[in-house]
Amino acid sequence: MPSVRSRIFFLSTWLVILILISFYQYRRRFGTTPQRSLLLDHHLPFSCEGRWIHIYNLSDIYNENLVRNCSTFKKPEDLCPYMENGGMGRAFTYEPEIFPVKSEGSVWFNSWQSSLELYFHERLLQYPCIAPIESADMFYVPFYAGMDLSYSMTHRSVKKEAHYVELLTWLREQYFFTRRGGLDHFITLGRIALDFRRPRGDSWGTQMLLHPEFQNMVKLTVERDGGTPAFSKNEIAIPYPTYYHARSDRQVEDVVSWALQSHQRSVFVALAGIRKQRLGGIREKLMRDCESDGRCTLLICEGHEGVNQTDLDTRYPGNLPIAGHNLHTSCNYPSAPLDTFHRSQFCLQPPGDSPTRRSFFDALVAGCIPVIFKPTAAWTQYISFLPENGESFSILIPFSKLRKDNVIDMLTRIPQTQIVAMRAKIGELLPRILYAHVARKYPSTSGANGTVMENPDAFDLALVEVHNLMKRNEGK
Repeated sequence: MPSVRSRIFFLSTWLVILILISFYQYRRRFGTTPQRSLLLDHHLPFSCEGRWIHIYNLSDIYNENLVRNCSTFKKPEDLCPYMENGGMGRAFTYEPEIFPVKSEGSVWFNSWQSSLELYFHERLLQYPCIAPIESADMFYVPFYAGMDLSYSMTHRSVKKEAHYVELLTWLREQYFFTRRGGLDHFITLGRIALDFRRPRGDSWGTQMLLHPEFQNMVKLTVERDGGTPAFSKNEIAIPYPTYYHARSDRQVEDVVSWALQSHQRSVFVALAGIRKQRLGGIREKLMRDCESDGRCTLLICEGHEGVNQTDLDTRYPGNLPIAGHNLHTSCNYPSAPLDTFHRSQFCLQPPGDSPTRRSFFDALVAGCIPVIFKPTAAWTQYISFLPENGESFSILIPFSKLRKDNVIDMLTRIPQTQIVAMRAKIGELLPRILYAHVARKYPSTSGANGTVMENPDAFDLALVEVHNLMKRNEGK
């Protein structure tokens, strides 16, 4: 017969356990910060159990028509090259002399953020875990909302609210959508979430995500809304696409080895971006500081994203010394930022129209340590893809410090041992932020040597997070 003391100990132990479980459930249900994935290693045991996906077969007006109209998609820019290769973009030749291995088949593609909508759709169409609607656990809505918004903003005769309103009307008639109010459905947005949550009368963006059904759906977006938690709770920030799309684990190892190289980094600080006409702001200040400092290389992007390569390309010096230079290049010339970042120790990432930048991920691919100025630029966004300790791979310099000190002077105080450790951490995280080639093969679908990828990429991890978020939403 247990003693009174042992009974008290037993009951008190269970009481503590129940309190901890209750606290955990409370944080999961009501916490405003998304849960960080527990999948911290690169290996993902492949299984479809509980993860079967059904892809809705929507009318072409919601997706394929937008791709077909790419030449007039965003006047006057021709965006068709970005639609090639299943949304990876047009392949280009980039074989730096110091790249570890000359890859078989192209791995470099001129990718564009909005084409993530096409890319995710294409990847899902070839995904092993696709099921009929009656057997599915998750449901994908292949509406290219970002492309649709861009198209309507440059074609004034098109009502920018029309397509998503029509789609919502159709979804409300679907049994598998209404039974849970869309909580087990997901969509990819190739633009920042805030573009779809604009007040009535705002000429920029739409009100799509203000509708309860779209709020319920899980949104994969390049930037989640950092404002109202009630709006952002079902948003997952996914990495911007980079230029590198590996077909095999070996090709991932190749680019990691390339990123870890340090002997060629003759540039201390680099900054790449478009020079805005408006004066003032942190971006313009950093550009001015960089221009006047021999320790910094400024890469000014000219033209726009739809411009074909022009004579501006020849103004980038290639293998010539670039330290302390102000360089100009076409915005559609990927080799320029790749070369510049790979030769640099630090890459400044000032915010543009929103906190996040695609350049942040391009810098990581090249092994250039990103310098951000707000946690919302990365640390509080891509929590399922980046290490929890943002300081382990990047530098945060608050705006307030820039008023008192020069950013380049501050970076010179970072010891070399810390720089080496941060670049090593970049090598560890890199496989998690890369999107594989659209034709990647999974172990369960092919036994061909050299083509199977055992390790997950950003697409696979995004689907894991969709599943995790839907499981947390069960019972709501």
